[in-house]
Order: sequence, then structure tokens, then C-alpha cells
Amino acid sequence: MNEGFYLSAYICIDELQNILDIKLRHDQTVALWEYRDQTLNLIRYWELERISGIKQHAKALFNKKAFDDLLNFLLKDEDLTIDDIICVWGNKDLENDCNYRRQFDSKFAFHSIAHLLTAIYFDNSNPFDDCILGMALDAGPDSMFEEDAYEKYYYSACVIKDGNFDIFPVESPARLWSCAYKKFGIREGTLMALSNAMDTRCFVPESIMDKWRSYEFFNEEARHNAQELVDSICDFVFQLNGSEISKEKCSDFDLRFSKEENLLSMVMKIISQLSLDIVYRNIDIIMKKYHLHGTETIFALAGGFALNCPTNIAVLEKYKFRSYQIPPCASDTGIAMGIGIAAFFSLLKEKKIQLDINSAFYGQDVGNVQQAVKKFSSYIQEARFADMNEFSDLLISGEILIWINDKAEIGPRALGNRSLISDARSTASKDRLNIIKKRQWWRPVAPLVIDEYGEDYFVNYFTSPNMLLNLTVKDDKKEQIAAVIHYDGSARVQSVSEKDNDVLYMLLKNYFNKTGIPVLCNTSLNDAGEPIINRIEEAIEFALHKGLTFICVNGNYLIRLKKSNEEIGKPPSLRNQKFFITPKDFNATEYLSKTNTHKLSTEELTFYFDNPNNFKNLPLHSEKCAYKVRMCTEEYLKKYTSGLDR
Repeated sequence: MNEGFYLSAYICIDELQNILDIKLRHDQTVALWEYRDQTLNLIRYWELERISGIKQHAKALFNKKAFDDLLNFLLKDEDLTIDDIICVWGNKDLENDCNYRRQFDSKFAFHSIAHLLTAIYFDNSNPFDDCILGMALDAGPDSMFEEDAYEKYYYSACVIKDGNFDIFPVESPARLWSCAYKKFGIREGTLMALSNAMDTRCFVPESIMDKWRSYEFFNEEARHNAQELVDSICDFVFQLNGSEISKEKCSDFDLRFSKEENLLSMVMKIISQLSLDIVYRNIDIIMKKYHLHGTETIFALAGGFALNCPTNIAVLEKYKFRSYQIPPCASDTGIAMGIGIAAFFSLLKEKKIQLDINSAFYGQDVGNVQQAVKKFSSYIQEARFADMNEFSDLLISGEILIWINDKAEIGPRALGNRSLISDARSTASKDRLNIIKKRQWWRPVAPLVIDEYGEDYFVNYFTSPNMLLNLTVKDDKKEQIAAVIHYDGSARVQSVSEKDNDVLYMLLKNYFNKTGIPVLCNTSLNDAGEPIINRIEEAIEFALHKGLTFICVNGNYLIRLKKSNEEIGKPPSLRNQKFFITPKDFNATEYLSKTNTHKLSTEELTFYFDNPNNFKNLPLHSEKCAYKVRMCTEEYLKKYTSGLDR
């Protein structure tokens, strides 16, 4: 492997997909690596949603030129161009070879292997010196890596013990949550929050629960079984109506919520329990087979299901694992990282090179602050250097601060570098944050806690730097931090240490010295349906649209805005759209008439692109291909009623 710069890219490039907005890969990302002096460094991690402003960015780039233009734009901050890149992995239109995938057992979809690698290497530079149980629990694989992905095992797990590395199939409950999202049109995170927002529950006979527990989720069967199981749960719960509700069938409804919300909370409680049962039974089998002991074993987890904080803490408490490794980019936002690790895996496994990924902060920096201040000068009352004393005083006085610092965090959760921060002592903070972000009133916000004081505030405290665990708040502390407590008494904690984030740590310490409380509210700096704010100009615009006054930059600079009634309520500006739209001089109508000759629908075209193994050597414009696509799509939709929407 030559020394220099490399890219791993989890993206799509296709003209037809770009024009018709056909979605195959969501949460697209690109990672920049530098290999030098037997050391591999992750230099920068770009989540395209932060660049484009498209939530969970799934839009294909138009062509190779569009990719080069985008990369040159991004690489400019690193004083590089695309010509400085030795090799690109992850996309068939860019990579010279795919040998990095062939070193792993071909029975497993590579998408899952990529997740698994992020779990075992995040915050562990020498995983083969440890005893690790790793699991990749995702909704499903990616046919862009290999044409027969859907014929493989969907989900992988591994055990590293005594230097040996075994990979084997595992079940994932993530498909249940994906089906629920498609059925109800509510994102998985919101469904999880609604499940815990009230005590309402449906009483299910153990015989029925046992029947539901019998479903398996290893490969293609996971699609059908998840859909059937979710439908069965809904049928069981939704049979309850006003005249039938009794204490024999369910608890009393929570009158703060609608009947539909109560029923949905019941459904998600059942799905949550079944999900946990699936994880438990797989861990039990693995630990027995490999003679693992929790106190000697590290638990490594990735895949979208790894964002399920209640399950994560339940697993850690049950098995008493020595420690855990869950990357902040556990969802598909981490696939580009996994691709890069795979490309260097043989060297890493043989300890010929060193890799140390121990931070969540690999995104872009805040941008040119003075340039942004100049651009928005007519809206700015003052812009000057300030200190933590002033920031703390603003929080204590009840202000909500836009907190934008240094490099952005990776993954779907704001970890204190692109955040809205407020006082945690009053529920008024949570209520105001939910109004700003257009969220339901019951949605919780997360606590930032100084790590060394975590045990004082939370039962069975675990350090949680990436906001991936739900911990129970101690009874004698609930009044002190009322704004961050879920209805069930838990909180999705982010631990803050000086090592992980020195600027945020200094703010918390200063606030603690003045109030005696080591906890602040943290929620992501974005509006509903919008990616997290990336750059300082976007942060100023967000503040103006929301009527917020104070922006704290890099822990030492304060921007105070004038109130501008004409700006309040405006939608955000589009971000860097020139890199993602179809070129204006391109005749899309003529192209479609030649390419999509038989006028296949977007759903049919999605099936065509997502199932390449079904249509080998059949050009899309041929009548035979179009007929087969229509028949296969119709058959698929009869089997999977949730459809092909992404």
C-alpha cells in the first residue's frame, strides 16, 4: 500500500437516479484517510446531508464529474485536490478494484461487514489483543456492493478471542423498526420516544408472546417475518376500542395523549420487548458457544439498531460486559468508515499499521467566522470575544445558546459541537427547545453531564460520550435536572470529559461552579426534517429564522443578533445545491425518452437498480427488461406491502 491519501465513499453515482431522485443508499458519506509511516489516520469525514441540506442524504450524484467537483470543493479545506487521492473505494464507478471485500466470507453482505468493522475498531487501536463480541444490527444490506447481496446473510457478528477472528450470522431486530416506520410514517427515534413517553401498555398472553418470539431474522426472511410480525402486533393492539378497553386487556390510557398515540405506544412497547429478546437470545448463544464471560469481554455494536439507547443499557446491565464500543456513526453514516477499515484490514490485523479512531469530531470546521459576520452585519448587534463566565451567565438567565465549535461530530446525534444548549433545571427549557425544533411536547432532550459527576446523578452510571445509553436519574436529583428526564425517569446521557471535548467541558465546569449543577440540556442544532447545522453561516441563518439571539463560536466568541421579524419563520436556504442537481444544460426529457423508453415508474426503477442480480445483461431500454421489471416489482409489492419507498 503506497503512502498518501485515500478516499472511502458510500455514495451513488447515476444520471437516471439523479434525475428521478431514485434512492438506493441513504446517509451517504465520504471519508478521507492518510497512510504514512505505518500509521493510518482518519483525516476528515463528510456526511453529505450536512453538505447538501438533504436529511439522510440519499440523492445520487449525476456523474463522475459531479463527484470530482464536489470532492475538490471539500478537499480545498485540506489543501488537496482529487488528483492527490491515490485510490477511491466503495463505488463501482470510482474504485479500481474490490479486493478489500473479497478478504471476507462471501456468505455475508459486505454492508454488514462494514458496520462490524466500525464497531471493533472505534476507540480500540488493537482489537485483536482483546476479547470482543461484536454485532452489526441493521435493517438490511446494500446491493450496490455486490449484486447478490440479498441472497447472503443480512447481518453479521464476530468474536475476537486469543487473536482469532470468527464471523458468523446473527439476527437483527432492526427490520421490525423499519417496518413500523414505513407503516406509521414516524421515524424510528420518535417511535422509541413515544414508547417511553407514557405507562400505557397492552397485556399480551405469554403464549402469544412466545409465538412472536419464534420468528427469525437472519437473511431475506427478515423482510417477510418483520412485516408479518408488526402487522400481527398491530392487529392485536388496535382491536381495542373505547367500549372494549378494560383492565384485563390494557392499562388505563394516558389522557395527555390521543387514543391513537396510546395505541401506538402499546405497539412499540411490544416491539421494544421483542427486539430485546432477539438480542438476548443471540448473545446467549454466542457466549455459550465461545465460552465468553461478560466481565472479560468487550461488547462492540454497530448498525442502525445500535442507536437504540434503552436496549444498549439493558444489554450492558444484564451481561456485565467489561466495556463497550459503539461508534457515534453507528447507522449507515458509518459505512464509509467501515469501507476504509476494510481496505487496510489485512495490514491492521497483522499489526503492520496502526489506526486510532477515538473521537466523534471528524466533520468540517465552523468555517470563516469573520466572513459570516460581515455577510450578516445588518442583523448583528455585536460580535466579539467572550469567555465561559459570560456564556454561563446567559444560560443561568434562561437564554438558549447556539453552540457551534471546531469540527462537527459524525453520526446522527449532536454531541456538543453543533448544539442548542440551555439550563437543565427547569422543564421550561425543554418546552422551549421543542417549540424551536417543531417537535412534540413530550419529546425529551439530552443531558450533558461532567463525567466525574455522573455517578452522583445516574443509577449504575456508565460513561456515555456518544449519547448512546439511557440511564436512570437518581430520585434525589430529579428536581435539579427536570428538563432532561424522560417520562420513565431515564435520560439519554452524554458524558463530557476534558479529553473528549475540552471546550464543552470548560463550559460545564464554569456553569457547575456557579450553580452546583454539572448538567446542561443539549439537543441538535437543526429544525424538523433538516440535517444538523454544519457551518457558521447556516447557524446565523437558523438563529434569525428562530428568533434566537446568542451564538457562541469555538468557546471564545459571541455573536449577538438583533431581532428581525421578517426573518422569523423562513425556511433554511439550500446548501451547495450546485453539486447535487441535474446540470441545467442537460436535456433530461430527451435522456429519459431514450433511457426509460417504456416509462417505468420510480418504484419499478428503484426495484431494477436495487436488484441487479435479477436483470443481468438486460439493458433497461429493452422491452424484455421492462416487462420483467414490471412483473418482478408487482410480485415484490404483493409480498411486501410496505413498498419500495426509501
